[in-house]
Formats: sequence, structure tokens, C-alpha cells
Amino acid sequence: MSIFHIHKFKKAKEKWAIGHEVTTGKTNPYHDGLKDNCLSFTDADSGQIITFDDFFRYIAQQQSKDVIGLVTAIRAKAIENYKRELLFEKVRSETFTQLPSRLKCLYASDSLESISGWLKYVHDNSRCHPSAQVSYEIVELSPLTNTKIFRTQDAAVWECEKLSGIELIDRAASYWNASCGGREELLLEGRFRVIDVI
Repeated sequence: MSIFHIHKFKKAKEKWAIGHEVTTGKTNPYHDGLKDNCLSFTDADSGQIITFDDFFRYIAQQQSKDVIGLVTAIRAKAIENYKRELLFEKVRSETFTQLPSRLKCLYASDSLESISGWLKYVHDNSRCHPSAQVSYEIVELSPLTNTKIFRTQDAAVWECEKLSGIELIDRAASYWNASCGGREELLLEGRFRVIDVI
């Protein structure tokens, strides 16, 4: 099976080369980004990290209610996404313990066509969030030892904001049962080697 992953990096020295070994860790960049987006953002001009509390104080001094509403909505969405991920992880850790964690895994696909669709999504999402300005490379990975690979679909993770707790738990169960529909995705946990850089 071919495994393709979108590797995000900010500096050229962070690029992965053929032969590079990747081990999933405590958390992944997607999880860390969701958590960070609940608390702060990076100013696109200066690169400075600004807390939402500081930003709200500044905007309040400028009397700009439109911007306050927009930033409040962005922060609320980030918090909802983070809560969704924590609930999906709770369902996984209680019922589907043999599967990789969304909080620790690498996200991947088994075809170049599919990973290219994900790359378009990641690129479009980054344009909306200046703090996420990074470069991307598609790499092909080969599993080494102690790996978990799980194939599922992504429909269950979208548009969860208005769901009740029970409905969200049902969504999580359908995700972990790989019965929710949507785009295919692979969750990888463990050790992998880069065998090609596309």
C-alpha cells in the first residue's frame, strides 16, 4: 500500500529527505494548532504572537465592533473544533483503543490524487489563517515497526457546532467505525521512513 503525507514546514532545514525516519509523538501539528488558535494568533505583518485578550483590549480602544465580532467568531470556531477533537479522542480511548489517536497521528492518504485534494484544502485553509503560513511537501512513507494504520472517512468531523453531546458521540463512533462517508483519510501512528519526496 502506498502512503502519502503532507509535511508542513516553516524553514528549509525542516524539510524531510528520502531516508528520514518519522516517529509520531505526544501531539501533532493539527492538534497543537487547534489548541493555540483558542488562545492566540500570529500577526501576519510582524510574526508576533498576540493573545486574543490583548487583541480584544486593543480593538476595544479603537471602537471597532465589526472586527471584534469577526475575531470572536473565529475564536469560537477554534474552540468548537478543539472540543470536537477532545470528544473524538475520548470515544477512541474508551472504545477503539487499538486505533491511532487523531491527536498524535500523521494524516495521510493512499493515492496521489487524494493527497492532492487534501493539499488544496490545507492551502485554502492556510490563506484564511495567516498564522498558519507554512510550506508543504508531499512525501511517500513506508511503515517501520510498531505502526498503526487506520482507514476512515472525514464526513463525521465537519459541521459539528450545532450537535448535542449525544449526536457528537454518535458522529465520533461512526468515524471510528469507518462508516461516516466523505473523503478517505489514513491515520498513522508509530515509525515511518520517507521513501520519496514528490
